[in-house]
Amino acid sequence: MTLLNHKPPVESCKLESDGFCFAYACDPSDSSLRSSSDGLCLGKISFVKPSSISSYLAKRIRAFRCAFVGVYVLLRDEPHAKIHLLATVIVITLGITLHVSKNDWLWLTVAITSVWTAEAFNAAIERLADRITSEHDAQIGTVKDIAAGAVLVTCLGAVVIGVMIFLPSLVS
Repeated sequence: MTLLNHKPPVESCKLESDGFCFAYACDPSDSSLRSSSDGLCLGKISFVKPSSISSYLAKRIRAFRCAFVGVYVLLRDEPHAKIHLLATVIVITLGITLHVSKNDWLWLTVAITSVWTAEAFNAAIERLADRITSEHDAQIGTVKDIAAGAVLVTCLGAVVIGVMIFLPSLVS
């Protein structure tokens, strides 16, 4: 197994005239992570200058912005996330159209968030595994299969919840 050249994330801060600071969540020297239009790392995250608010609050804001970058990357790069987005829109539209109860909305919310969470963990595991080695590795393949299986099980559970909630209204 060949380990890829791993470099820790580089954080650089450049104060802009508007008082915002920028940090990179990836290695800006890695050309595979660069945008073709502006040459900037696609993992770029902006955060409020720490001196303008308490250090604790600045760290929390930075953490939330990192999380939003993660959701953006998930939607941008993962084909299955686009399918989940379409399914989410369909479920919400059906729920509104069929006037589902508050209890049903709770179940739908659990189903939707469970699927998205499973997909995010699956994508993270796959990216990490791909970063460890570019060669075929049976154990890594098994780990990736298990993660994908978790998404499948979660999706099947969500479908069962959806059928139980929507089918009676659609049939009558």
